[in-house]
Amino acid sequence: MGNVIRRKVQVTGGSTFIISLPKEWARNVGLTQGSEVLIDILPDYTLRIIPPYTRLETSIKVKEVEVNPDNINTAIIEILSAYLAGYNVIKVRYKDVDINAVRGIIDSAKSKAIGLEVLEERANELTLYSVINTSSLTMSEALEKMMNTTRSMLEDVERTLIRYDEGILKSIIERDDVVDKLFLLIMRQLNQLLLGELSPSQLGLTALPEALYVVISVKSIERIADHAVLISKNMLKAAKRIIITDQIVNLFSKTRETYVNAIRGFRNMDKRYVNKVLVLVKELKRSEEHVRQNIINLTGFPEMHLILDSIRRIRAYSLDIVESTINIMTIRELVRPKRNNI
Repeated sequence: MGNVIRRKVQVTGGSTFIISLPKEWARNVGLTQGSEVLIDILPDYTLRIIPPYTRLETSIKVKEVEVNPDNINTAIIEILSAYLAGYNVIKVRYKDVDINAVRGIIDSAKSKAIGLEVLEERANELTLYSVINTSSLTMSEALEKMMNTTRSMLEDVERTLIRYDEGILKSIIERDDVVDKLFLLIMRQLNQLLLGELSPSQLGLTALPEALYVVISVKSIERIADHAVLISKNMLKAAKRIIITDQIVNLFSKTRETYVNAIRGFRNMDKRYVNKVLVLVKELKRSEEHVRQNIINLTGFPEMHLILDSIRRIRAYSLDIVESTINIMTIRELVRPKRNNI
């Protein structure tokens, strides 16, 4: 708050409210008489004034990533970090590294990020462009797709617990790539929000602090999808040797139900679903204890214990989504009175 400047509101023409802009700021951003600025009305009714040059500077952001023998193992992390930060042009330069190794890094990055494509290639340089923008796939749309894809993965896990199907198990693993891509896209958009390039309203948020709890929820959904994959891999590893009892199927089914209610509560900001999750979580803790006692002698199937651990973690991550939902609802209650008093 060190740069806060106080201004008096004046009225001109009997109905138009005006305030003067700080002279030094106007000079620094290149404003002259007749210049146009954008005024963004934020959800809490504060205003953000955006000079014209800002739109030009944020439209093209270039990041250079050098790939050499010393950082070849971390190059993909650098590329994805640039994508998350909001860069839309990533120049990958390489030296003393085989081109096939570089292409492998690029392909891996492309498989994890939506809209990241190689559109330019020169000697010792590949240029990646982020060809997707916020308007083509909003955060709300990406989050909806992410929640539904994860839900379908859990539903298919339940089917395979009832009746083993190798094809379905492999498709669950493949679908995790879609969840990961959506996760990175949402995180990119949230970074743009925190950098001031997007407003909370553009992402369907009421106030900036909500972003913290969206991050927690999105990460929890991504981790739930990961555990659907882990269960599938353990099922494939054990093949038809593993013994799936009705108790285990019921435990997973109720766990899937906690996730479904958690995302319904998050989607609708509805405490009714939150309460359903809390009741289910208490019930499932008792059920899990009985299941673990019954399988304690199944020493020939270590995968079963790993599956039960994944089920427990899915339940825990669903609870994280519920807690984030309550926190967002509380923030909105805090902001709402301010609006009514204006």
